[in-house]
Amino acid sequence: MSSLGSPNPFLFGGKKTYETERSLRFDPNDTYMERTPSSAGNRKIFTISIWFKLGILKEYSGSDGRIIFATGGGGSGSYATSLGIRGDVYGGPKLEFTTMLGAGSGSNYGTLQTSAMIRDPSAWYHVVVKVDTTQSTASNRMKMYINGVEETSFSTSSYPDQNADTYMNVTDKTGIGANRTWANQNTKYNYFGGYLAEFYFLDGTAYDASYFGETDSTTGQWIPIEYTGGNYGTNGFYLNFSDNSGTTATTLGKDSSGNGNNFTPNNFSVAAGAGNDSLEDTPTNNFCTLNPITYGSGGGEPSATLSNGNLDFTESSSNNRTAVSTFGLKTGKWYFELLCTNTGTFSIGLTDFDNNQGSFYRTNGSYSSSFGGGGASGYSTWTTNDVIGVAIDSDSGKIWYAKNNTWQSGDPATGNSPTNTFTTGLTLHTEAFTDNSSGTKSGSFNYGQRAFTYTPPTGYQSICSANLPDPTIKLPNKHFGTVIYSGDGNSTRSITGVEFQPDWVWLKIRSASYHHKLYDAVRGAGSLKALVSSTNGAEGSDLDNSTYGFVNSFDANGFSVTKGSSSTSFTNGGSATYVAWNWDAGETDGKTYTVTVVSDSGNKYRFDGYGTSAVTLDLAEGGTYTFNYPSAHPLRFSTTADGTHGGGSEYTTGVSAYGNSVTITVAASAPTLYYYCTQHSGMGGQVNTNSTLGSSNFDGAIQSTVKVNATVGFSITNFYPTAAGTAVTTGHGLGVAPSVVIVKSRGSSANWDVLHMSLGSSKKLYLNGTNAEINSGAWGSTDPTSSVFTYNPGNQNNNNQIAYSFSEVAGYSKFGSYTGNGSTDGTFVFTGFRPAWVMVKRSDSTGNWFIIDNKRDTFNEVTKDLVPNSSGAETDNPSFLDFLSNGFKLRTTGTAVNAGTIIYLAFAESPFKYARAR
Repeated sequence: MSSLGSPNPFLFGGKKTYETERSLRFDPNDTYMERTPSSAGNRKIFTISIWFKLGILKEYSGSDGRIIFATGGGGSGSYATSLGIRGDVYGGPKLEFTTMLGAGSGSNYGTLQTSAMIRDPSAWYHVVVKVDTTQSTASNRMKMYINGVEETSFSTSSYPDQNADTYMNVTDKTGIGANRTWANQNTKYNYFGGYLAEFYFLDGTAYDASYFGETDSTTGQWIPIEYTGGNYGTNGFYLNFSDNSGTTATTLGKDSSGNGNNFTPNNFSVAAGAGNDSLEDTPTNNFCTLNPITYGSGGGEPSATLSNGNLDFTESSSNNRTAVSTFGLKTGKWYFELLCTNTGTFSIGLTDFDNNQGSFYRTNGSYSSSFGGGGASGYSTWTTNDVIGVAIDSDSGKIWYAKNNTWQSGDPATGNSPTNTFTTGLTLHTEAFTDNSSGTKSGSFNYGQRAFTYTPPTGYQSICSANLPDPTIKLPNKHFGTVIYSGDGNSTRSITGVEFQPDWVWLKIRSASYHHKLYDAVRGAGSLKALVSSTNGAEGSDLDNSTYGFVNSFDANGFSVTKGSSSTSFTNGGSATYVAWNWDAGETDGKTYTVTVVSDSGNKYRFDGYGTSAVTLDLAEGGTYTFNYPSAHPLRFSTTADGTHGGGSEYTTGVSAYGNSVTITVAASAPTLYYYCTQHSGMGGQVNTNSTLGSSNFDGAIQSTVKVNATVGFSITNFYPTAAGTAVTTGHGLGVAPSVVIVKSRGSSANWDVLHMSLGSSKKLYLNGTNAEINSGAWGSTDPTSSVFTYNPGNQNNNNQIAYSFSEVAGYSKFGSYTGNGSTDGTFVFTGFRPAWVMVKRSDSTGNWFIIDNKRDTFNEVTKDLVPNSSGAETDNPSFLDFLSNGFKLRTTGTAVNAGTIIYLAFAESPFKYARAR
């Protein structure tokens, strides 16, 4: 037998179109599978590969756990070999593989328990355990991979001696879904609750994760591939759980490796209905379930008790409880069903958590809506064994309810007479809400992972990842990315690892108390270009950047730093650690201008309807610009003012003309140019051909220079308001209204003004301060539009201002607010993606801003924070929050982030459609 690692010679047998047909749902009370090997296999070398999705969530500690795979036999002790979710003395579910060594007695174990918390219930995990005790290096004898990445951080790790026999591939019972006592193989406990799929066991071969999965180059998702490596060995098997024609060892428990090592299923059902454990929720098509870590309407109602893979809910108390979906629906047509299994008083419907509103149909036949339109009684009452169907047309903002296939109003197939309507663009979650009345309230949701009881209306889909719309941004790391590095003290250095040329670099030393440094491509890099989020200082004013180092250029895959006259402390100090957050404002500059001619002391050119004639244009080197002009006034360029009328000649480098338009691609190091009319003198003005980026924008009352990436909802705007205390409009270039605008005066000491639309345009925050929200006229009490934002500079007029504007892009960015609950079981915030970066600030009380990211904390919990309004070094706050496949969850009682109202900005690592559990 062999022990192999990467590269994988069989990888090309994997197909990106590989689909997993089914998973098997395990109940945490009594379901399991087992077989007893007839002969021993290789006890030194083997591989386990399994995909799993969590159902039950519990803070495991001590010997508690939920076991995926285990062996056990006669004698004393608790177990022999197991893979499952366990806890340590610090609490929290962690993935653990442990095996008894030697003859199977005593306390000699090899163990790997992750530092990572494993508690994301909304998507699938993939784990591979690779064991080869013949390896000479101890840490090579057991390895663990999660979602294709080798785990290197363990809360517990002990490795077998070289050539030690493990207690695997023995002739004791081997079980799936439960542990078994060492004293009695037939005594089972610690049942797994959740879903399993694609279970491989290789006896005598040690392979890494690349034999069972690969990264999709289009989506960045770790996906299963067909294993074609053979080498199953004596006790090897492959369970795909695809044959649900029965619950026997030759159907549901069939080994598809060819070895015939079938497992006997116990207490599973494949009968149609809510009890069916053979489901289509798989690693290649993740289905919606109920979310055990979220709170319901109003943010204050905890989850009801969930079971059966988080599809069933029960509430026996007289308290308000909720059951909320893992998916949020923003576009498309969707259908789901609820089977009522016990008739206490409760409601089924849809909730918009961003605005705390929803629509519900109650067991007593009433319906209600806070979307508008109110509610009424008169619908059919419903009770045990009734099936409620719900149809949602997110594209037209309509909701219908059916009882036992009879629509209570209208028909979703034709779109007429919905029960409720809502504003399109909202993100809706399914929700069951139990009233504070006595009696048991329970039901079973079906989002399509099993056959619906009734046929969905034409055009309506089950709620699963395959049916989610493809996100605009499939690979967020091409537009936002965090890099961490250790300084080397060299006078110059290129920092790489960014997947694009950044236009905004936010740099902070982690290991020392120096201020945050912000550079952007509109203002340019250099020794006097830093802005500091933690002070109100003008551009380049903080501690003399030319003395302590600075960002010198924006490069194709990162940026370069340069030593100051004294040291490299700010950017590359020896033994110091740094983080840089990077945003992309578009690969190239370019714009099309509509040119008009007006009489203004003679004929003059104007652009895009702007009210000032013959303005100075800002065009960026490398940018391509088209000017559509009136036929009687051809526009051209020259290096001389007024062109041929001023004694100069026409400039033609990179210029082409056709019909009534002229296009110029500005050459590198192009001279200052002038635009002019070939037929008439005195009509034109100057063109600044800038090495910095950005293009003239005329959407507002004042001209601005804008670098924009509308696809990802980010722009950088430089503008120059001249009137003190007067609100003026300025173009941002996004094409949709921004949700966040951050403004800083470049030329004077002034606070960083933050507009966050969850607070409204009559309030602001200071990025450099701890202030609570401030009633302010900074935004003219005027919401941003698709073309402009409004800003009042106060007494900071006659200074250049820089603005960073953000609009939401589904699956890539989210800007909102949440209500903290002060609990370690904190508020869950749905973003629609697995976060890469989150910044939070309590808005109704004083407190710091906090930034966390996925590179400083590569697994949960996320604990390392930096404070934008402080120069302080990085701090480690245990039990801060978790990044999850569809959002983030607070794990701290800290009132700065988990009490009152907190605003946030978040950017994605992966859209939820493609996200793996974290």
